[in-house]
Amino acid sequence: LPPLQSWGALTPRFYVEEGAGLEVWGRHPMGHPAVARAELEDHWSWYLALPPLGSPWWRALLKDSGAHFYLDGEGVVYAGGDWLVLHFANGGKHNVHLRNFASLTLDLPPKPVTVLLDARSGKILF
Repeated sequence: LPPLQSWGALTPRFYVEEGAGLEVWGRHPMGHPAVARAELEDHWSWYLALPPLGSPWWRALLKDSGAHFYLDGEGVVYAGGDWLVLHFANGGKHNVHLRNFASLTLDLPPKPVTVLLDARSGKILF
């Protein structure tokens, strides 16, 4: 993961207090814990310092939590029921990973684009 950046006057207004059972994932430039997790009886708890983290950190946290990733890269995803809606700022090739472990590659025009897919088959509906 990339190093956490200094946030000027905000460094560090808030940091995670180190303690037993807490696994530190990242630190403020001044050395204070900024990202940590604790394993509790039936779940993980994440502790995040402010301000918000960038995309690489969020992807790592969500992946570790067992979240499903529909896209390898950047894009906005709305998934629900039988539909999967994808928004891309730039077209081009985008790999899509369905919940049933099937994958497909979309080759889209080079502009902002929205695509509606069947969530099970990956068939483009709109």
